[in-house]
Amino acid sequence: MSDRLLTERLRDLENEGLIVKNVITTSPKKVEYELTPTGKELDEVFHVLMKWVKKRGKSL
Repeated sequence: MSDRLLTERLRDLENEGLIVKNVITTSPKKVEYELTPTGKELDEVFHVLMKWVKKRGKSL
């Protein structure tokens, strides 16, 4: 994934209220992302989906 595409996707997630961007003003500047409470609500969904993907394995 290119930097441009990653930045685009992170902005999409931020706009949807699923993640929040934290800029840490150190030298060099550091950026961290974390799930919002809304994003955390998807945790169970992702676990179920990953379990399904692992079960299907190579058949995907």
